[in-house]
Amino acid sequence: MPGIGELISPDLLRFRAQTLGMWVQLTDAATIATDASLSDFFYVTLGGNRTLGAPTNLPPAATLHKKGLLYRIRQDGTGTRTLAFNAVFRFPGAVTPTITATANETSYLAFIYNEIDSTWDQVGQMLDLRA
Repeated sequence: MPGIGELISPDLLRFRAQTLGMWVQLTDAATIATDASLSDFFYVTLGGNRTLGAPTNLPPAATLHKKGLLYRIRQDGTGTRTLAFNAVFRFPGAVTPTITATANETSYLAFIYNEIDSTWDQVGQMLDLRA
């Protein structure tokens, strides 16, 4: 298992074959909504301090244990935007990651669904990627 500073390989997350590589843009809003039926890969540029809402439209229970999500979070040209998380997201050591605050920089966060606890468990991250 990768360390906290490493991004887990997408093939280990068991992303659905039909959406592998298909990035879906999320709407920047106070609470950022993710429709998990659209893809496994999502991106957004933050225009203010935001909260990542609980993903909706999950697959049927029989396949839910195979669900993974990868988020690409980018700061806008101003930077210093923060990202909070809905309570369904769970982090190693209960430490919520701090995404890069640098303008126009990117952070990646990877999660898998834990069907036992009904949580999205963080399994990887890459923060402060420079252009």
